[in-house]
Amino acid sequence: MKKGALILIFGLLFLLPGELNARKKKDEKIAELNKDIIILNLVNGLYLTNKQIDFIIKRDREAEKAREEAKKKLSLLSGETEEAYENLKEELLNYDGTISHQTGRDVHSITLKKKQIIKEARDKMNGLVEKVKNTLSQQQLYIIETYKPCHIPPKGPGRIGQAEGTGIIRQLDRIRGLPEKRYRTNGEKILNGMLERVRIKWPRGKIENETEIKDELSSLFNRLRAMSDADYLVEKEKAAEKIKEILYPPHPPVSVDNRIERFLLSERTIPILKEKKGK
Repeated sequence: MKKGALILIFGLLFLLPGELNARKKKDEKIAELNKDIIILNLVNGLYLTNKQIDFIIKRDREAEKAREEAKKKLSLLSGETEEAYENLKEELLNYDGTISHQTGRDVHSITLKKKQIIKEARDKMNGLVEKVKNTLSQQQLYIIETYKPCHIPPKGPGRIGQAEGTGIIRQLDRIRGLPEKRYRTNGEKILNGMLERVRIKWPRGKIENETEIKDELSSLFNRLRAMSDADYLVEKEKAAEKIKEILYPPHPPVSVDNRIERFLLSERTIPILKEKKGK
């Protein structure tokens, strides 16, 4: 191999760790920005008072302290955990059907200690969430419950999150407005386009029923196109809800408590609230 090629290879080897580190930092920064944007969209929709902001910032600091204390306690267990797990691994490599009493007791003790640390931190977080809930109005709690994390908020005051229903209604308006010949020609293509956008979210059983779903949607579109303008105005929102039921898998129940912890008691929330209050 030529000397120049060797120099190039060694140079790349030296540069690679630095490049990977830079890329990792950039990925972390993008993740932080993403989280900040999602929190900001919720905070903008809540219209928090300065008093509420001050209260939440104090609870944020308590949450941060609780998380740090739990991390520190778990870190202090790391040496004890490593030793116990090394002993357990050694015994499992030479397993004869039994684990020594000492090793079993050590592993069990560490598990109980970890569970206790996590429980204490969880109890503190639950208490902080309850305090934040009590400072928010019913309308603000409803906004948190119905918030769909998004990057670009919909236009208009008090509207946050991604609205599937609005997009479906616009699509229904376009489908209804198509001339009959064009609809007959492109109807199948329109259906496939709708399914393509949501298919990735479907469970396997729903994918297997795709033909039935297409038939149901096609029948609904035909019925809407045959309506008078007055009837369509009355029925289109119900139709959009029906299409959401057909296309989108049901969401699990939303926990307001989990959302308060995730968005308002996040480690990213304090600087956001401080900046909002200063404006």
